[in-house]
Amino acid sequence: MKKKYIFLGIVGLILIAVLYVASFNVKIIKVVGCNVVNEQVVKDAVTDNGKMRNTLYVYLHNKFKPVKNIPFVSKIDVEFVSKNTISVTVYEKSMAGCVQYAEGYVFFDKDGIILESAASRIEGVPLIKGLSFDSFEVGKKIPINDESKFTMILSITQLIEKYQLSIDSIEFTAGNEIVLYHEGISIELGKGENLALQMMNLGSILEGLKGCEGVLYMKDFTSDDATASFSKKKEEKSTKTDADAKDTTEENSGNESGEAEYYEPDYDDSGYDDSGYDDSGYDDSGYDDSDYDDSGYDDSGYDDSDYDDSGYDESEYNEDEEYY
Repeated sequence: MKKKYIFLGIVGLILIAVLYVASFNVKIIKVVGCNVVNEQVVKDAVTDNGKMRNTLYVYLHNKFKPVKNIPFVSKIDVEFVSKNTISVTVYEKSMAGCVQYAEGYVFFDKDGIILESAASRIEGVPLIKGLSFDSFEVGKKIPINDESKFTMILSITQLIEKYQLSIDSIEFTAGNEIVLYHEGISIELGKGENLALQMMNLGSILEGLKGCEGVLYMKDFTSDDATASFSKKKEEKSTKTDADAKDTTEENSGNESGEAEYYEPDYDDSGYDDSGYDDSGYDDSGYDDSDYDDSGYDDSGYDDSDYDDSGYDESEYNEDEEYY
């Protein structure tokens, strides 16, 4: 009889424990570490699209069988917080840059290994211009035949990350020169012989050019005491409003030939009376200029054909250029 009570007691405790565990329903999922990946995608992944609703089961399942194959995610940690709450920490893949491919983009890490592909570009990831390839494979190196260019790309992207620079895109010109783009500024670095020095100083220079648009020349930035010049973008002339254009049309309606018109001030001479002026006593008949002969002046010996001003180019003069 005593054993029977003990058995019933054990069964009762088990039932109570089962009922208690059954009350562990997932109500709150705290997700941290998502910069690129959508939080809802992570929540659906750890709960198998909502099929797993028990907090304890979700925790144990992800401990022994972690979620994989979420785009741009390298690892996920799930922690049990309370009977109704779990915490998910997301570790995203570190993307160094991307290349446009077909209608989408291919993303790679600091070692040039392709991480993922996506239909849209991710903000903050530099776009590499001037590269093309026929195919690619996730987990493999970017298929670039030019090994020197591949090395240069990795150097640039690693330095961007090291100095925490905000670079929108990287372009290789037809002459294999490097041009970086930052907001409204294009940065000309040349062929990259002094890349480390240029990138080390670029951040402080861009800080002083906030809000500016133009070209930053750093090709000759070859030493610590070197200078970089910045040429501001010339502002376009403001366009006239419709009202201004109408007024101008009315003013110029009588001058359709395109010739310049001259305007005189409104002068009123109605109060002036010249009737009292008599010039009858003035006789200019005695003035004779017939003796003046200018035929002796000969300018045929002057030849200005030797003067050549073709070497002067005023376009090189830029009063807006600044030096850093």
